[in-house]
Order: sequence, then C-alpha cells, then structure tokens
Amino acid sequence: MYDGYGTDVTRFGLWSNYSTARPNGNGNNFRITLYRNGNSNTPTASCSAA
Repeated sequence: MYDGYGTDVTRFGLWSNYSTARPNGNGNNFRITLYRNGNSNTPTASCSAA
C-alpha cells in the first residue's frame, strides 16, 4: 500500500495510522486517503465500489 505521495505505508509500519483507501480510477491501483484514528486501535479496512 502506498499513500498519495508514493510512500510505502506498509513497509514503514504506518498502515495502523490510516483507515481509508480509495481506488484512484486506474484499475486496481489505490490512492490512499489518510486519516489518523486518534488512538492506538488499529482501524478496520473495508472496500466498496464507488
């Protein structure tokens, strides 16, 4: 997973800080929309068609 700036958030262990991934319109590529969830809980992930 990469954020919108090309940072590999899984490699750097940052995924636990983020909760939303949205497709960017190019097939299965995702551009990550970043939200800190404000606590130490790992956010859940879900996918839906837009």
